[in-house]
Amino acid sequence: MFRLVRQIHDVSDPLISGLEIVYVDSHQVIIKTEKNFDTVENHLSVPFALIGITGNEIILRTNEAIISLNAGSAVKETHALVFSGDTQIKLLYDSDKMIVRNSVQHGWRLCKYNFRHSQIIWEREDNDTLRVFRFESYLIATQFENKGLLTCFNETDGALLWQLNINELGLPGTGYELVNRPRLHKNYLLLSIRQGFNIYLLGININTGQLRWYLQGPGLWFGTANDKILCFYNKDILQIDPATGAILHAVSVLDKLTAAGIDPYGNLVFKDHHMYLAGILDTIISVWDINTGALLWQHRLYDKSLTGRRGISIPASESILQVHENRIYVLDSQRVLNVFERI
Repeated sequence: MFRLVRQIHDVSDPLISGLEIVYVDSHQVIIKTEKNFDTVENHLSVPFALIGITGNEIILRTNEAIISLNAGSAVKETHALVFSGDTQIKLLYDSDKMIVRNSVQHGWRLCKYNFRHSQIIWEREDNDTLRVFRFESYLIATQFENKGLLTCFNETDGALLWQLNINELGLPGTGYELVNRPRLHKNYLLLSIRQGFNIYLLGININTGQLRWYLQGPGLWFGTANDKILCFYNKDILQIDPATGAILHAVSVLDKLTAAGIDPYGNLVFKDHHMYLAGILDTIISVWDINTGALLWQHRLYDKSLTGRRGISIPASESILQVHENRIYVLDSQRVLNVFERI
C-alpha cells in the first residue's frame, strides 16, 4: 500500500504543505524540498524560529522581526515588530497576521497584529491567556491559572463572544484541563479534557459556548473525517455523531493488534476511511480501515532491539505524524523524517 521513498536526516519541526517540506537543520539552515525532493537551502546570520509556509514563502521569526523568505529566489523581506511594552509572546500566525500577548506597564494585552504593515488591528487587556487556537472567525483561548476556562473571541475585532468553565459543567469532580488541540466540525467545537485518569470528549456549540453532549472515555485520540468524529478507544475504532455524541459504529482491532505485534500507544491521524497509527515505542507505522478494522499495511522503522523507552522512538506529538495527498510523513527521535508514498 505504501513504500518508504526517502529518509531525510537532521530535521527539526518540519512544516509540510502537500508534497513540499520545509525544515531547519542543526546548523540553522532552512531547507525546502519540492515534491520530487529537489532542495533549496537558505541560511540566516541570526537565530530564528520557523513559523509558517504560505505558497513559496517561508515565514520566520527572530528576536527583533518577522522575515518572509522566498524559498525559490532567496529574496527576503524584514518586518519590524512595533509594540508598546517590553515582552511579546507570539501565540498564533498566518500569512501576514499574528495573535500576540505583550506586556505593558499595568499588565498584559492580547492583540492581533499585521506584521507586514506594522499595524495593531485590535488589542484588549488579558493577563492570563496561555494558548490560542483559530477556528474560522473564532479564537479559542486557554488560561494559565484557570486551566478549565475557555474564552472565545471574534478574530475580526477581538470582541468577547463567550466563556466556558469546564469545571462548572456538572461533570464528576473538578480540576479538568485540555488534553490536546481542540477541533472544529461544522459548528461543533470538540474538546478532549482530562481529570486524573478520567478522559471526556465534549461537543460545544461554537456560536454560544453551550455544552451539547459529552462522552466519558473516548477523547484521548480523536479526529474528524467523513462528517463524523473518529476515536481510538480501548482498542476500538469509534465513529461518533458530532451533533449528538451518539456512537454510530464501533469495530475492535484488538485481535489484529495482538496478532501483528503492534503497540497501540502511538500518534494517530484519521483521514478519509483510514486510521494511521505511528507506534511511539515500537516505531511501527500502520494503516487501518475504520469501517472493518482491517489492518491494511504496516512497516517497522527500526529493529525491535533498537526501540523502546531507552531506545529509538517516535515522539508523542500532534505534528510528528502527518498525512498529505499520497504520502505519510513520520519524524522519529533520531530527527529522521521518514517519507512513505502510496504504491
